[in-house]
Amino acid sequence: CYLIREYSYGIRSYTIGLPGGEIDRGETPLRAAKRELLEETGLEARQWINLGQVNYFSNIFLVPENLFLAYDIHKGDLSAKEESTEVIRTPFRRVAKMAVEGKLFRDAQEVVAILRADHFLRKYHGRKKSRN
Repeated sequence: CYLIREYSYGIRSYTIGLPGGEIDRGETPLRAAKRELLEETGLEARQWINLGQVNYFSNIFLVPENLFLAYDIHKGDLSAKEESTEVIRTPFRRVAKMAVEGKLFRDAQEVVAILRADHFLRKYHGRKKSRN
């Protein structure tokens, strides 16, 4: 699993989490996910699974978050990577354990994404461990 370490202005601290970001005008959620992965990590994926959508402010705002599982990861155009992020590779089982234990992640949607990815990998690929 590839995580990123970056400065989060809202909490005025460095955080470690999943690659992600906003959808640009005219972009599909999948295209945005691919762009964000490349910009934040310098990596690309050959396979993408749509893990659905969450709206973590549903009582106040409509702020949908699209969740994807990217796998079969390979190096992309490294010139597209943002210099402000540090990439951290961590075994997926460790990341899933940290999500369940309430460690590491700053946003609820990241926990949901990890749990849905874990469910997908166990159910459809029979994997107990994932290399990426």
